[in-house]
Amino acid sequence: MAVNADCSSGALIRAVVLLIDRSPLNTAYLEVSHRLFEFAMTGPERPPSSSRERPRSGWMATIVVGLFLLGGGALLCLLPIGKLGPAIVLGGGLFTLMVGLHYLIWGYWIQRVIQQDQESQDEM
Repeated sequence: MAVNADCSSGALIRAVVLLIDRSPLNTAYLEVSHRLFEFAMTGPERPPSSSRERPRSGWMATIVVGLFLLGGGALLCLLPIGKLGPAIVLGGGLFTLMVGLHYLIWGYWIQRVIQQDQESQDEM
């Protein structure tokens, strides 16, 4: 676009603004800024909730809290009669036994699974 040397500064400014407004970069910027403005005003789009979706219940949290209260109550009952130390030792021993058995059983099981998987791959 050729600009006449004798045109006023207002006409020159209008011509530059017209060129900037029609540039693809400015159009993309305006589109992105419009989308950001809409997002800021409306928030993220939420998928429509299905009617089959059932509300989450707090059963697991209730059970966990109940178990903690039961364990705390048992400790408080053992505290006045002086049996808290042996109870902690016995509880620690039972916990160690459970972890040890879990380690042995799980280790044996995973070893068998890996061997069967390797044998099936070798046959292929």
